[in-house]
Order: sequence, then structure tokens, then C-alpha cells
Amino acid sequence: MPLKLRVIISGLIAQYPMGGVVWDYIQYVLGIRKLGHDVYYFEDTGQWPYNPQEGGLAKDCRYNVDYLSNVMSHFGLDKKWAYRFPWKSQWFGLPEGKRNEVIKSADILLNVSGVLAKPQEYCSVKKLVYIDSDPVFTQIKLARGQKDFKKLRNLLNRNKL
Repeated sequence: MPLKLRVIISGLIAQYPMGGVVWDYIQYVLGIRKLGHDVYYFEDTGQWPYNPQEGGLAKDCRYNVDYLSNVMSHFGLDKKWAYRFPWKSQWFGLPEGKRNEVIKSADILLNVSGVLAKPQEYCSVKKLVYIDSDPVFTQIKLARGQKDFKKLRNLLNRNKL
């Protein structure tokens, strides 16, 4: 039997609660789970979420958390997700103890689209992997010297991501 890995996938499902965005990220969760691994979804962007019903930034995150919860439930991932709302760093989904245990015991974290606000907070994960889902977009920002992407480049250069 192949080795079963614990994998964390990052994404923007609650951030932009729309069908196409769901598929951009849930495909990684479902595909890796189908391979037999223990998969969790973490959303920790540091950004205020968009609410399509309000037509802009959400007044709070209830709509976004409910949306993410429903998506995860639909795919049988009820107890396999965590979402951090930037205001007061509020977490939803997994309780803090379980969330910390998952981070400490994870074999791989896939930082899809580089959405993690502070990837250094996940350095206890054995392997951090950056998936550039928007080729050229990232490279242009790096070439322009955009500060947040410079931090990412420095982490990549240290072989941490």
C-alpha cells in the first residue's frame, strides 16, 4: 500500500464565492483525496472577502463562511477545512487544537496561487509547495519588484516553498 500523506491545500473559495473559483481550488483537494491522502483545505489570505450579494467587500464573513461550509459539506469534507477572517484573526471550521495539529503533522502544503498571506506561519509543514496557477502574472509582479512577491521569491530561493 502506498504511503498516505497528510496534505493541506490553500485557496480562495470563501474569498470569491463563485462557481469557477471553487473549481480552481477544489480540484486539488478532490484529486489528492482520490489518490488516498488525508486532505485539508485552509484559506488564510489576509484579505477581506468579496460578497456577491452585497456587490462588494463583505460587511462580515458569515455569507462567505456559510458558502465555504456548504461547498466542503457537498464534497464530504465537513471537518476538513479552516478559514481565517482577517478582522481580529478569527478562525472558522476546524477548532484551533485540530488546526494546529494538522499543520504540525502535515507532510505537504500546496500554496495554490500563492494565496497564503503569511506562508512562514506554515514552516512546520515538512514540504511547502508553491503552485503558480497564473503563469506570467506572478513573473511580471516579480520583475516589477512588487514587495509581497519579493517576500515570496525570497522564500522560494531558500527552497522553503
